[in-house]
Amino acid sequence: MNNINNIALIKTKKLFKYLFIRVCLRFLPKIFLRIPKSIYFNNFLINIDNNDLEQKYFSLDCIREPENLIVYKAIAINNIVDTFVDIGGNCGHVSLSIVNDYKKIILFEPNPRLFFFLTKLFKKYKHVKLRQCAIVQDNSVGYLNLNVPKSSSGLATLGNFLVKDNLDFNSYKVEASTLKKEINMKYLYNAYIKIDVEGLEKQILISMIPILETCRPIVGFEALSKHHAKDCISIFKNYVFYCSRFDFLGNSGALTKSIYGILKALLFGGNIKVIRLDNFDENQLDNFSQIFAVPKEKSFDFEKSIKDYFKYLGFCNLEEFKTWSKY
Repeated sequence: MNNINNIALIKTKKLFKYLFIRVCLRFLPKIFLRIPKSIYFNNFLINIDNNDLEQKYFSLDCIREPENLIVYKAIAINNIVDTFVDIGGNCGHVSLSIVNDYKKIILFEPNPRLFFFLTKLFKKYKHVKLRQCAIVQDNSVGYLNLNVPKSSSGLATLGNFLVKDNLDFNSYKVEASTLKKEINMKYLYNAYIKIDVEGLEKQILISMIPILETCRPIVGFEALSKHHAKDCISIFKNYVFYCSRFDFLGNSGALTKSIYGILKALLFGGNIKVIRLDNFDENQLDNFSQIFAVPKEKSFDFEKSIKDYFKYLGFCNLEEFKTWSKY
């Protein structure tokens, strides 16, 4: 595939346990899973909703998106960025996994039930700032309905997007604001901005155009389809695009759609590779948990930081990307 350039590759360890937990949480009835009703973290009792897939991942310490976490760590450790902006923080999986790598973390989560969860989770971390609001484009500022499927808070969405008539969900009226209003611009010059908002990434990116032009941050956004990815990519000017993936997954990228790939990885092992996406119109990949949009002037340092970090680690021990039990 001449439109894909592999930047770096690292072998993984503890892959079997990682995949096993994911498969169990996805497919086994909760009666067969030992999901605690609460956990103690930093001397706080945190209740767990064991009907929510995201909280089940959290309570059993499943490692979330290590292929992206290793990039977040690489660029922080090599001083490419020092601020992490988490738009769509959910249960705090990502921010907690890198909490000691960044000088400042700003986390946005509009779901009131999860926000209470997050206040306990991050209470001891003075460099972590929480904001209970949705980030939207300028013409949506105010209060909006957030619909949260009871089976997975990770599918929460504004309005009716992704919500079907027969889906059991809770609805909350939440505050909606823009990133420019919520964060002092000075923090965005040396920032990584993660956007994971279940299909509304494009609208947020459009509202961020002045920030992209002035501050030139590194931005990561979810794109569950190639069409969505292309729409988002078109917003950036003079940026280079990358992704990080397990090499045993198919073009779809999703574990649940890559049973053959999972079996192959269990038998022979697997790696994480970072890819530069050139000529995206011809790209055969689909379903990106994050596409990294890097300003051209920072792309050399971005690539070098990943290569240096991979070389320093030698291999990627997935157990080191645990969340709450790690600390």
